[in-house]
Amino acid sequence: MSGVPITIPALPAVSPATADQVALWDTDLGIQGKSTLTNLGSVLALLTGATFTGVVAAPSINAFVGDNGAGGGGILIADNNQNVTTPAPGSTRMDKAVGGGSFFLFPDDSNILRFTTSTPTNANYATGNVIGTQTSSLDTKDVLGEALPAEEVLALIAEGAAAVRRFQYKAVLNPVYDNEGNETGEFVEGPRPYGGEEFSGVVVDFAGRYGTDRDAAHPNGKGLNTINSTGDLLIAVNYLAGRVAELETRLAEAANTIEAALAKL
Repeated sequence: MSGVPITIPALPAVSPATADQVALWDTDLGIQGKSTLTNLGSVLALLTGATFTGVVAAPSINAFVGDNGAGGGGILIADNNQNVTTPAPGSTRMDKAVGGGSFFLFPDDSNILRFTTSTPTNANYATGNVIGTQTSSLDTKDVLGEALPAEEVLALIAEGAAAVRRFQYKAVLNPVYDNEGNETGEFVEGPRPYGGEEFSGVVVDFAGRYGTDRDAAHPNGKGLNTINSTGDLLIAVNYLAGRVAELETRLAEAANTIEAALAKL
């Protein structure tokens, strides 16, 4: 080996910045690239389990474990704030695609999944909205008018009843991979959701009134519109209860009239 080797102690001390770069050395080919200290720190944290006090930014995080025997799969952990006085749950933040704003998903103390639009702390996490029930109050709605007449509602309910079918949810289709880990374009049928349980319910393709989340491929919606169905059923039950009460009154009056007439015989 020619030349004078440089030993580490002979190198000058420096104060590295996040934008500074280090060379990446391939043992067979030599220097092949470089990485900033910021990126290198993220890699080291993933490899060593190191803990960072700041934010580690990455385009995506794969909680990969490979073959873990009888154990579980990868886990993304959001630890809680363990302060004795002001504890708070761990959360997952997701930003909207357009318009800005973030949503935080977190569990409350009763194992209910909730969300807020600000970081869940001890002061606000108990008031977060339960997932799926966040739009039932007046402050989230522009009221357009009174409810439909009961007669129209009954006709819509009849349409919904005619759309009820017995069904199972379709089985999951899992992609097939070749020996190099590439998708082959083929699929293998996996398990059915809910253990293959049989349901009896509205198929919204046959009753648009009771579908929601519409798009071009699903003009009647992709999910069951529980808001319309609940509102219609409340109106229908109230209307039918009134009709029953009215008929009972008329029947009682008729019975009294008949009894009075028989008493005069």
